[in-house]
Amino acid sequence: MADSNAKTNSTERSFEADLLTFFNDRTQDGDARHLVYRHLIDRDPERLETLLEQAVDDPFIPLRYLAIQ
Repeated sequence: MADSNAKTNSTERSFEADLLTFFNDRTQDGDARHLVYRHLIDRDPERLETLLEQAVDDPFIPLRYLAIQ
C-alpha cells in the first residue's frame, strides 16, 4: 500500500511540474494558461506570489493585470 501512495504522490508532483511548465510557456493559449494558473494556486496558494512575479510582462493581458494589481 505504501508503494502505491508513493507512486501516486510522484505522479501528482510530475503533473504539477507539467502544469507549471505549460504556464511558463508563453506561446501557449492565454486562456488555457490562466486556467492552469487558477488550478496551481488553488492547490498551493503560497505559489501565488511566485507565479504573478513572472507575469508582470505576460503577453496575456488578464495574467499581466493580476500581476500588476
